[in-house]
Amino acid sequence: MLAACCSALQRINAARIYRHGIKMEPIRWEDIASSDMFRFSVGPERREFTMHRALVAHLSPVLAALVNNTNFKEARGAHAVLEEVDEQTFTLFAQYAYTVGL
Repeated sequence: MLAACCSALQRINAARIYRHGIKMEPIRWEDIASSDMFRFSVGPERREFTMHRALVAHLSPVLAALVNNTNFKEARGAHAVLEEVDEQTFTLFAQYAYTVGL
């Protein structure tokens, strides 16, 4: 089972993925798995999402600054409140991150 999962992840990682028309470099699963977790409180109900910091940073330069730049309290505390973001939208982002975004 683990071998099948690793094989599937390698195929996804080898796929040509583009962001804003620019080819994204693949990220190694080892880099994701070994990265710290980051917690997001999303929407007015502040639904909790916990994601790997390296994966979030890989997918968005804006979120990379939020999760990695220690000038931000969010990065230092590994937690960001995103009340203005729709929960369903963030759910789709998280699903994309852990499937296609690898």
